[in-house]
Amino acid sequence: MTEEDSLDLRDTVPLALPTPDRPEETQSLDEVERDKEKRTDKRRNTAVNFAQSTPLRLLRLTLGPSLMVLLIVVMVFPDQVDAQWTGFAMICTSIIILLPPTIAAEMQFITSENDFGPNKGAEQLSLNSFPGAERIRSMIRENRLNERIRMMATTVVGTLVMIQQYFLVGGPGNIVIMMAAVLLTAVTIAQTISLERTIQMRSLEFKYLPFHAPTQHSSQMHTVLSDLIEAHMDPDSASQWSAWLDELKPSIRNKLPPSLARERIVQAVYLSTMTDKDGVGNWKLNNILTSIVRREMRDWIMAEPSSNPDLQDDEEIASKLPFNISSLRRLLEHTEAWQPGLFRIIRRVRNDILTGDNSLVDSEWRMDHDLPLACPDGQGDLFLMVHNFGEREETVEVEVVVPGGLPEVQTFRVTPQPTPQLPAAIPLDSSSMTETLADRLSILMERGLVLWIGLAWSPKVRGRHPVQIHLRREGGETISSLVLSTEVQQRSGGAGSTQVRMRRASSLGIEALRDVRDSLKMR
Repeated sequence: MTEEDSLDLRDTVPLALPTPDRPEETQSLDEVERDKEKRTDKRRNTAVNFAQSTPLRLLRLTLGPSLMVLLIVVMVFPDQVDAQWTGFAMICTSIIILLPPTIAAEMQFITSENDFGPNKGAEQLSLNSFPGAERIRSMIRENRLNERIRMMATTVVGTLVMIQQYFLVGGPGNIVIMMAAVLLTAVTIAQTISLERTIQMRSLEFKYLPFHAPTQHSSQMHTVLSDLIEAHMDPDSASQWSAWLDELKPSIRNKLPPSLARERIVQAVYLSTMTDKDGVGNWKLNNILTSIVRREMRDWIMAEPSSNPDLQDDEEIASKLPFNISSLRRLLEHTEAWQPGLFRIIRRVRNDILTGDNSLVDSEWRMDHDLPLACPDGQGDLFLMVHNFGEREETVEVEVVVPGGLPEVQTFRVTPQPTPQLPAAIPLDSSSMTETLADRLSILMERGLVLWIGLAWSPKVRGRHPVQIHLRREGGETISSLVLSTEVQQRSGGAGSTQVRMRRASSLGIEALRDVRDSLKMR
C-alpha cells in the first residue's frame, strides 16, 4: 500500500461503507446511523401505539384485581386449588399482558438516548442545552423503571404462590409468603394506576412534545403566536422550529424578515381554522400563503400527508419541511391546551371586530386582559394585549400589582406600534365577511403589544386575591386601570395542575393531528 493510499485518521470526511455489488451507492457511516435510528423510531411508534390500544389497557387494569382474587382463593381453599399450576398461570398471564408496555418503555428509552445521548456529537449537545431536556429524559427513565417494577412484582407474586405449598398451611412461613404476595399485588395495582396515566410517545411527529412543560418565556412577545408555540416546544421540536426559518428564507416574498413571515404563516393557519366555513378558510389560507412565500413553498405547507406512510412523496415532504398545515394546527391545539388565555383574548377581539366595538372604532388605547379564575400551585399567567390607536408611537408603563405576590409589583415600559382605527362593524350578510375579518384580526395581532406575565404567591397565600393593572403615560397620567381577582390554590391536583395540563395538551395534540388529516379540505 502506497503512502497516498494509506488511511489518514486525521481526515474529517466521514468514513463510508463500501457496497461491492453497487460501487456507486456508497453510504457514509452517518447515513447508516441515521437510517438505523429512523427504523428504531418507527418500531418504537408501533410498539407504543400497540401497547396503548384499548383492549390491552383494559387487560392491564384488570390484571391486578384478578391476581388479588386468585390469591384470596388460594388462601381460602388451599386443598382444592393446585397452587403450582395457579402460580404458573399467574406468571404466564402477567408476562403476556405486561410485555407490550415493557417493550414500549424500552423502545422509548432507546429513542431518547439516540436523540439526547452523551455520545451524539455537537447536534445533540445543542438539544440538551434547551430548557426541559433533562426533565424529558427523567420522565422516560422513570417510566421504564416503573414498567420493570410492575413486571417483576407480578412475576414474584406467581413465584410465591408456587412455593407457598411447601410450607405448612396456616404456618408462619405460609402466612409470611402469602402476605408478601398480597403486598406485591397491591404494589402492582398502584403501579398500573400510575402507569396508565403517564404520557407516552404516540406519534413520529413532535414525539417529545407531550413530555414538555414550559418553564421559561419572554415577558414581551414580538411575534405572538410563534413565540407562544416556541415556549411550549420540546428541545427537538424547538431546534426544528429554528431550522424552519433557514428553509423559509429563499422563498419569502417582499423582503419580509423570516420571523415575521413565519408568524404570518402561523396566523394564517390559525385564522383559517377560526373562520373556516365549507372550505372557505382553506381557500383563503391558500391565497394568504401565496402572498407570503413562493408557490413551491406554499404547496409544501398546504400538502396533506397521505394515509399511507410508505409513500415516497410523504417521506420527501417530511424531510423537506418539518411544518405544514396539519402539524401547525396540531401545535396550535397543543399550545391552546396549555395556555388558553391568549386565545381567549384573540376570540374576544374577533367578536369585537364583528360588532364594531367602540374600543376598536373610537378609542385611543385598548388593553385586553386574561387571568385564570383559579391559579393552582400558587402560580398563574396574566396575558395583556395593548393597542395604540393614536397617530404616533408613545412609550407607556404597564404596572401589575399583586398583593402578597412574589414580587408584589412588576413594571414594564413598552412602546406599542400605532394601529389604524378600524371602520364600523362588518355586515353579517357581506360576501367578503370571512376575508375582511381575517385581514382585520391579522392587523390587530401584528400591531398589538402582548405581555405574558407570570404571577406567583407565597405558599401561605390562599383564597381569592386581587390583581391590579395600571396603564400609564410616561408623565404618570393613567390611561386605564382595572382590578381582577383570582382564586389562589396551593398544591392543587385539579384541572389546572401541571400533570393534568400535560395530559390534556398531549391528548388534544394527538387528536387534533388525526382530525386534521381526516377532514382537511384541499384548495
